[in-house]
Amino acid sequence: GWRVAVVDAPDLSSTNVSGHWRRRAIDQCVNLSAPGPHAFLLVLPLGGGAGEAWGSLERGLEMFGEEKAESHAMILFTRGEELKGKTPEEFVQQGGRDLRRLVQKCGHRWHVLRAGKTANRVQVTGLLEKIEEMLQESQGSFYSNLRYWEVEESIRARQRQIMKERYERDLNRKQVELKGKYQREYEEWKGDSSHDDWTKNMLSSNTILGGSVFESEYSITSECQKREGMVAGRRVAVVEVPDLFHAALTRDKTLAEKCLALCSPGPHAFLLVVRVGKLTTEEEDALEVIRNVFGEAALKHTMILFSHGDELKGQHVEESGDDLKKLLEKCSNRHHVLNNKNVSDRLQVTQLLEKIDRMVEENAGWYYTKNIYQETEGAIRLKEQQYKEKYKEMLEEKEEVLRKLQKKAKEMEGLRVMLMGMAGAGKTAAANTILGRAETSSEAGRSQVAQGCVKRIGTMAGRRIVLIDSPDLLGSETWPKETGSEIRMCMLQPNLLPNVFLLVLQIGDFRAGEEEALQIMKDVFGETFRNYTLILFTHGDRLGGETIEQYLREQPPGLQKLLHQCGRRYHVFNNEDMGNRRQVEELLGKIDEMWRKSSWHGQDSEERLADKAQETAVEGQMGEITQKHEQEMEELRQRYEREKERETEPLRETISQEQSRLEQELRVKYEEEIGRRETELREEQRRGAERHQEEQAQRERELTEGILKEMLEWKQKYEELQREMEEMKKRSTEGQNRMEEE
Repeated sequence: GWRVAVVDAPDLSSTNVSGHWRRRAIDQCVNLSAPGPHAFLLVLPLGGGAGEAWGSLERGLEMFGEEKAESHAMILFTRGEELKGKTPEEFVQQGGRDLRRLVQKCGHRWHVLRAGKTANRVQVTGLLEKIEEMLQESQGSFYSNLRYWEVEESIRARQRQIMKERYERDLNRKQVELKGKYQREYEEWKGDSSHDDWTKNMLSSNTILGGSVFESEYSITSECQKREGMVAGRRVAVVEVPDLFHAALTRDKTLAEKCLALCSPGPHAFLLVVRVGKLTTEEEDALEVIRNVFGEAALKHTMILFSHGDELKGQHVEESGDDLKKLLEKCSNRHHVLNNKNVSDRLQVTQLLEKIDRMVEENAGWYYTKNIYQETEGAIRLKEQQYKEKYKEMLEEKEEVLRKLQKKAKEMEGLRVMLMGMAGAGKTAAANTILGRAETSSEAGRSQVAQGCVKRIGTMAGRRIVLIDSPDLLGSETWPKETGSEIRMCMLQPNLLPNVFLLVLQIGDFRAGEEEALQIMKDVFGETFRNYTLILFTHGDRLGGETIEQYLREQPPGLQKLLHQCGRRYHVFNNEDMGNRRQVEELLGKIDEMWRKSSWHGQDSEERLADKAQETAVEGQMGEITQKHEQEMEELRQRYEREKERETEPLRETISQEQSRLEQELRVKYEEEIGRRETELREEQRRGAERHQEEQAQRERELTEGILKEMLEWKQKYEELQREMEEMKKRSTEGQNRMEEE
């Protein structure tokens, strides 16, 4: 006797669909069961699948809201014939943790269907009775769309909170990583490697100048240091450069100029000091650092100076490995070895100067000048500027391509224009003018309101356009109830959701009710609606020789208010000249301009407009369906009361007997329950008394043991005291005896 609607929902447990698709699918399912489903049946085959079903249920309940959806959820077991002698209760108990958890989540509500017995309607009737019992537990309410929207908003808020927390966690993690990285770099900078780098530079400089001319205390300086001395009868100036592998110093472009200024007019040689042995990663990249700091020309004046030559122990420096050979090749194999432990050996310094002289001759007798550095630096800056300009051009090209793609996408998507206006305003004529063809004629002053929205598709100045002719506004007594309902029904269809609104007004026939049009439509589409609205004046031929601006200046305040609310966006159509496509092209230009300005309100303006329209449409539909449902329920209630009145008399005695029987059964069950509970209470009291006695006896035993223990301790102390007194008496007697003897 029930009228039943079943909605088969998509697979919510699939990982191949997006959350947006899942929400849309569930929203559609709820709409199909409007004003809301009475029950959610989670279908689960007997014999397995509880783990996947649990994930599906969790996703579904999360989408619908766990607290509210749980009270409407029930498990429907299929393949009941596979029980094989077991009762459903035994199957649930033996089905594992996931299944028991699932049943508990659904409030222990479940039902079993057996295949091959579709003719057996008893099992279906049992299912419906269980659903009815579940509804009584939830006060007979169904799950409505409004609950779903509340849940969806809470989910979005939770997602925003999760994204915020995830961002904060990532930020904290990055900070920890950077802190650890910088700490490690600092420790490495303070460690042996950096100490060795400083030591080899200092020792090499002192070896060349023949004394401790540079600081002997370990320190990493950020300034260039210059020392001079006489070497082999020649005046030599040595400038020690700070650690070029320090990131902050390498980026300091003024550092090179300061170093060059100390050895003006310019250095004859750059000595890259490397300790003999295995090269470090920094030393392998040393020449690249010199090139970045001093320019390409500096490499022609560079020689590798190996320190701690005593560690070679008879080997040649070229035999130290492939990495060292590659480094020497970059310097045209110019190198020298110093034994820093044998500072008195001046021959090694003289040989170094001879090698520097040969390198200078190879450079045509030139030293590295500041002009060379400036030329190199200028070339680098020029190249950087070229790169910046090229990058800027690439960005501009990318933005232009993006704009074209967006424009192309908009053109492919097409405009969805809704024509609004009162009866006789000329909406149909305006649509014919836009599309360039006449389909129906407009009858001014008609009283019949169009049933629903009329969709027409065509082209407008070469662009695809969908025209939506809405029901007449304020044209009859049916507004706003029926007309608003028809517009809301249009909004439920995505292909009829407009992104441009044209308010159609006749020139020379402005009516008082038209000034309320925008406020009425704002209730349907929200505040954003005004940003996409343009007033379209029809019958432009009535202007005669007057301009539209002159006409508007003479109009009443109501029309002036409308123009202000629409941002003074308007256009004029001459419906008598349908072949004039220029007026259509100008309208399209104004629409595009309106869209560009409206985008300043935020990229999601259209989404907010669509959301508000959909929300209002669904709310309207919900209200109408609820009202219709209430009317049907009232009719059913009245019919039920009539049928009940007719059938009550012959059944009254039967009901009375059944009621007496039930009361007797309930009384017996009540008395049995009371007796059982009294027995349990007495048993519990008895067990409590026993526990109390045991605890009391235990406390008494512990107290007695404590007293005995203390008495024993006092007894021992008393005996010790007696022994001490006996000892004292004994010593006193012995003392008296000695005194008497004396």
